[in-house]
Amino acid sequence: MTLDELINLAQEQGIYLGKNPKRTLRYYVSRGLMSPPQIEYEGKTKKAVYSLENLVQLKLIYLYKKQGYRLDEIKNKLKEPVFWSDEAIEFMRPFKVANNYPEDAFQKSKPADKAEIATFIVHLIEAVKNGQLNPGEIKDFFIKAVINKNGQPLFEPEIENLLKENSFLERT
Repeated sequence: MTLDELINLAQEQGIYLGKNPKRTLRYYVSRGLMSPPQIEYEGKTKKAVYSLENLVQLKLIYLYKKQGYRLDEIKNKLKEPVFWSDEAIEFMRPFKVANNYPEDAFQKSKPADKAEIATFIVHLIEAVKNGQLNPGEIKDFFIKAVINKNGQPLFEPEIENLLKENSFLERT
């Protein structure tokens, strides 16, 4: 998506980006708060392409700012490794066996990578479609599934409440 499309999606979801949203987003990228866009070439023209990952990053930045965190603190929180809770590992066990995932995938002792998180979300959606999980339980389950290195929920209770209120996992 283009920068303008990302801004529109963010604003539709209630994310305030200041008086000059383009400048704000470029600032976030320059400070390392957001991943840089992919650069595509159309002939001699360069085009910046943003992803849904950027929208998720914006949502988290917004939620943390709303809680009073400074940008340097937010950057550290966004870089914090994600680990799996016991509930997440148990949920993934049958999928891991059925799909012949690597032995070291979905382990409590190592940080989750982006591919594991994406796979987890795909299986969450499948579980809802198959009636194994109630659609209303997805957010709560996801929030409980990811923990920090100390085994504590990744999201503080205030952020957790904001995630639920702001449909964080919807339209992403």
